Formats: sequence, structure tokens, C-alpha cells
Amino acid sequence: LIRDVLNPFRELTRNVEQIRRGDLNARLSADTHYDELSLLHLRFNEMMDEIRDLKIENYEQELKRRSLSLQCRQLEINPHFFIGALNTVYTLTNYKKYEDIPELLTELIAYLRNVLNDDGQMITLQQEVERVQSYLHIQKLRFDRKIICEMDIQDELMNVAIPPMILLTFVENAIKYNVIQDTPLKIRIDIKQCMGDQIHIMISDDGQGFSAKTIEKINRGEKISERGIEHIGIYNVSARLSLLYNSEGLLRVENNEKGGACIHISLPYQMKGEKINDPSNC
Repeated sequence: LIRDVLNPFRELTRNVEQIRRGDLNARLSADTHYDELSLLHLRFNEMMDEIRDLKIENYEQELKRRSLSLQCRQLEINPHFFIGALNTVYTLTNYKKYEDIPELLTELIAYLRNVLNDDGQMITLQQEVERVQSYLHIQKLRFDRKIICEMDIQDELMNVAIPPMILLTFVENAIKYNVIQDTPLKIRIDIKQCMGDQIHIMISDDGQGFSAKTIEKINRGEKISERGIEHIGIYNVSARLSLLYNSEGLLRVENNEKGGACIHISLPYQMKGEKINDPSNC
């Protein structure tokens, strides 16, 4: 009786001590002389399998989050953008447009300072808007063309937390793929709070828009390429929204009836420093 009853409990005690030391491979023997103890051992092993699988899943999620965050950082400090801006300084010098050079360098420094001052995780909407404004100013000087960007943003939302590059990615995309147009490029950004704790972002332009195949892929969260060029930034935004917010962070794109792209982003209302899906914030 002592062997049949106490030994299984001693085995359980030893395994619990193994787990306390971090060994998640600890398992109990499945067969005992009593059905109740066998069932206890079986449930213990099932619980440990679930804990191990959950830890692996969380580890993989953390690796993916860090990879996407690093990719976002690389997109923020895009060498092609800075090289292009410096080439513009050279061009302005050649054409003796010296009065534009301080303006361009001031905006370039403002953009770089803004990027380097955040932790790469979450920033305020105000910071993202300032990046967009600096980027637009630089691009107007670079391409010597008129880019009209209208913003309608509720003032009380300027301090909410958002992932970086949520706006800038699509503003950059609109300019990058519509730069050959002779007419002014029009971009509009509308941000408002709706449906309780949800923030709705809409970014639209009057450019060429997306192909039907590209729209379908973006809305499915897949990697995409347009005219042979991979849209890394758009996929990065989509993947980060899914990873950060699950079903609460949505990205959907479409084309406007009169032409151009229209991007819809939904995010949960969150102040910087708050944890996502933390019940204390509800």
C-alpha cells in the first residue's frame, strides 16, 4: 500500500521540484495501481505539454515581434531616403538655390531626431504626424513638385500611442509610386475616435491606386509586390498590427471611385505606457 500510494506522490513531488528549477520536460509515469492516481499523472503530463507548447509559441511570437520591430527601424532610417536628400542638397548647390538648403537640412535633422528619440515600440500620434510633416517637406524640395497633404485629426487623439510608421508608410508609398505625375499629388489623412475605444485612420490619395490582386493580398495580410517591387513597409505594418492587437488592429485597403488608394486602419485607444489588453485599463 505504501509503495502503491506514496511512491506516485513522491514522484510528483520530485517532478514539481524539477519544474521549479526550470525543467519543463518533467513528466510522470502513466501507470499506477490506482485509476485516480493514473488520471492525476495523465492530467499533470497534459498540463506540462500545454505549458511547454505555450512557452514555445510565446517565444516564437517574441522573436517575430523583435524581427518586425527591427525591420521597422530599418525602414525608418532608410539609407535611400537620406542619400536622396543629400543628393538634393548637392543639386540645390549646383543650381545656386542656396536659400532652400537650410530648410531641407532643418527638416532632415528634425526627422532624424524624432526617429532616434523613440524606443522603436510605440510612439504618440503627435510624433508620427511630425515625422510625416518633415518627410513631406523634404520630398517637396527633392522633387520640386506640389504635394498637397490635408489632415483632419481630433486634437484629443494626439497623445494616444500608436506603432511607428503607421501613417508614414502609406504617405511614403503614395509619393514613391506617383512621383512621375505632372499634376499635384493630393494626400488626405483623417483620424477620429469611433465605436467606443477604437481609433479609425484613413489615408487616401489621388494617385494610381493598387491593382485588384495587390488589394486582395494586402487585405489577407500577405507579402505583396507591385510592378515587380516588393512592398516591405505595407506588409510590416500589417504584421505588426496583427501581432500587437490581434483582431483589434485591422488594416484594409481599397481604391477610391475616382482613382487613388484608400487605406483604413483601426486601432484600440491606448495611451503611451499602457499595456495592450490590460484589464486595469478598461
